[in-house]
Amino acid sequence: MGTPVFVATHDGGESWQPADVGGQVVDVAIAGGTAWAVTGCSLEVVTACTHAVLSAPVGGGPWTRLAPLPEAVQGVVISNTTLGDPELVRSDGSAWLLNVNESQPGLVSTRDEGRSWVSMTVPCTVGTTMSLAASSAEHLMLACVGMGAWPAPQEVWTSDDGGAQWLLRARANESSFTPRVADVGSLDNGGAPIGLDAISSSSAWMLNDRGYPLVTNDGGVTWSEALLPAVLTTDSEAGGDLDVTFANALDGWVCGSAGLWATTDGGADWQYQPIIGPVPAWSPST
Repeated sequence: MGTPVFVATHDGGESWQPADVGGQVVDVAIAGGTAWAVTGCSLEVVTACTHAVLSAPVGGGPWTRLAPLPEAVQGVVISNTTLGDPELVRSDGSAWLLNVNESQPGLVSTRDEGRSWVSMTVPCTVGTTMSLAASSAEHLMLACVGMGAWPAPQEVWTSDDGGAQWLLRARANESSFTPRVADVGSLDNGGAPIGLDAISSSSAWMLNDRGYPLVTNDGGVTWSEALLPAVLTTDSEAGGDLDVTFANALDGWVCGSAGLWATTDGGADWQYQPIIGPVPAWSPST
């Protein structure tokens, strides 16, 4: 593997330039006219790692280091000796940083554009992998999964106050949890959550490792199989990487080894976008 390079474009992808932020970038999020980058360490480092968040205008300009991050998200080594690089989520003027540490996960938030950070509670009762999403400054969704056993125990939590309080919405493999909780939805995806995108307080998409993508329209209580192009669904069920994002309830994009696809009707229909890389060997009409 080569050395990772962080590049940026300010002309719609016509040209790209290296962006030096003073460290290896592990996550990026854009909101409110600024791009934020989280820097960390290479995966070969197995000691404690210091992370930082930097900000720059989306139109280009210098990167400015934001307030120091609390210790809770500073990359403590987890039990399998890999670093838990934080996941950055932004919405409006708020942001959250989730550190997936197997023994002690950490979550911090800011409501003042990164001038200060506050530690928050991670509600998961199981979780070696977690995914966080926000549809607004108040509404969050968190998926937790205990990797190592199969089928994996899983949970979905939501918050309506920016992460101060959490509500358990669904579980998979309820027999793995003690005690059991009544009146909680069932999450039967055949895989394990590896990505979320929250569209509103009621609607969200979930990507799964070795399982088909799911969508909810009742705040995470019930989930159904998402309609994606066959080439992407097959790739997901085989353990391939997918990423999904929605700008609103209708316009969204999903990207995987089968290319970039777009929808303008909330995921009912998808169109192949021939703008990234070579044309695939299969027909985009499949």
